[in-house]
Amino acid sequence: MKKKPPNSVSVIRSSLQLVIKKLNSENAEETAEAMKEYDQLVNRFYDENKDFMPHAQYRAAKKDVQYFTVLVELAGHYYEQCNF
Repeated sequence: MKKKPPNSVSVIRSSLQLVIKKLNSENAEETAEAMKEYDQLVNRFYDENKDFMPHAQYRAAKKDVQYFTVLVELAGHYYEQCNF
């Protein structure tokens, strides 16, 4: 299993909140850039958690920001409970 950085999920969670704000922008360029950032966050999260995340969840997260937000929150709680 690939060892993940200790606060990686926290960093992804914080970054996701910023990306969500940008996605709600009326500026088309900002929204397009936010979509690229979102895609990178989903990829990073999957790369760091693929032992726990089925590929179907990865595909769903790529399409659904709310779904991905829930996955990140659940992972954060899991790692906190396991003292990672």
